[in-house]
Amino acid sequence: MPIFSKKKKNKIVQKSWQRKNTKAYPGASKKETSQRGGIFSRFIFWLLLVVFLGICVYLLFFSTFLDVNKNNIQGNQDISSVEISKVVERSLEGKYLKYLPKKNFFLVSVSNIGSAVKNNFNRLEVASIGKKFPDTIVVKVVERKAELVWCSGGACYLVDSSGLAYGGANGTEEDLRAGNFLVVVDDSAIPVEIGKTKISPDFIGYIEKSKRNDPGRSKT
Repeated sequence: MPIFSKKKKNKIVQKSWQRKNTKAYPGASKKETSQRGGIFSRFIFWLLLVVFLGICVYLLFFSTFLDVNKNNIQGNQDISSVEISKVVERSLEGKYLKYLPKKNFFLVSVSNIGSAVKNNFNRLEVASIGKKFPDTIVVKVVERKAELVWCSGGACYLVDSSGLAYGGANGTEEDLRAGNFLVVVDDSAIPVEIGKTKISPDFIGYIEKSKRNDPGRSKT
C-alpha cells in the first residue's frame, strides 16, 4: 500500500531577539545637528574676528607703542635742535575728540607741526616733515639768511632773498652798516609786519645792483 506522508510545513524559526518589537527613540536628525554645528562655528568665528579687530584698533590708536617720542631736526645751524623739538612736542599734546592721542604715529598732523615751527621761528623755513616708523618725526628746516636790512618807521628788519621780513634787526642803522649789511631806509615809513610783509625780490635785486654801482645809496 502506498504510504502517504504529510508534508511538514516549513516553519521559520525566529530567534527570540527577532520577535521583540523594535522601538523608535526620539532624537535630532543629522541635518539639524549639522545646522547647529554650523551656527556655533560662525558665532565663534565672528567673536574671534571682533576680538582681533578690537586688539588691532587698541594697538594702532590707543597703545603707547606707537606714540611719537623722538624728533630728528635737520638743517638748523644757529637755532638749537632742543628749542625746535620743544615746539614740535607742544604741537603733539592733547587728543582728538578727547580720546585719540595727537602724538599717535598714524594721527600725527604734519601740517600742524609745520605751522607751529613757522609761528615760533621766523628765521626758519620748513623744507619737509616726515614720519619714520614707529616713533620718530623728521623735520628738515632751512635757516633764512639776511639779504638786506629794511628800516622803516624807526625800526629795522631782516629780509631774506625771497623778500620776506622774517625778524627784527638788532642794533642801530650805523651798527648794521658796519656789520656789512645792506641797509635800506624806507622814508615813507610803511609799517612792516614780521613774517608777513614781503618786498619784491626784483626790487631787492635792483637795490643790490644800485648799491654796487653807488655804495652810498641806500634809501628809497
